[in-house]
Amino acid sequence: QENFFRAYYFARQAHGDQLRVGGEKYINHPFRVAKRTEEFFPDNEPVVIAAMLHDVLEDTDVDSDWMHDEFGFVVTKYVKYLTKTPKVEGINREQRFLMDLNSMTHAPEAIESVKLIDRIDNLQTADLFKRSFLKVYYRESLQMLTMLRRAKEELREDLYETLLKINDNHKLERGSE
Repeated sequence: QENFFRAYYFARQAHGDQLRVGGEKYINHPFRVAKRTEEFFPDNEPVVIAAMLHDVLEDTDVDSDWMHDEFGFVVTKYVKYLTKTPKVEGINREQRFLMDLNSMTHAPEAIESVKLIDRIDNLQTADLFKRSFLKVYYRESLQMLTMLRRAKEELREDLYETLLKINDNHKLERGSE
C-alpha cells in the first residue's frame, strides 16, 4: 500500500492541474485504472504501480530516468509499454498506434490487461468526444481486441460490450447510419 500511495502522489504531482475532457481532474483516471488493475492483479505490485503511472511519461514533463529513480526498472519498463509513441514527422497516428500495439504484444500479459482497462475507462467519456475522433478511437479499440489477445477475457468482453453501446449510441459502423 505504501508504494501505491507513493505512486498516486507522484502521478498527482506530475499531472498537476491537468483536466480530462469534461473537466474532471486528470488524476482520477489513473487512480481508477490502478484500482481496477489491482482487482485483477492484487499480488502484482509493479503492474498496479505502472497502471497508476501509465500516463506520466506521455502527458507530463517527467522522463523515464526520473521514474526509474523513483520506482525502478520493472515499473518504468511497464509504463513505457503503456506509453504512446510521440508524434514524429512522417509517421501518422494509425502507424504509431500499430507500432504501439505490436510493442504491447511483447509486454507481460498483465500489461495488455492494463491497456484494456485504460481504454475502457477512456471510453466512459465517449459522449464528450468529437465525432471524428470517436470514429478513430472506436476503430483503434476494435484493433486492440484483435491484437491484445492475452488480456483477461473479462476485460476483453467489457471492452467489446462498451464498443457495442457506443456504436448503438453514435452509429459509427457503416450500415448503422
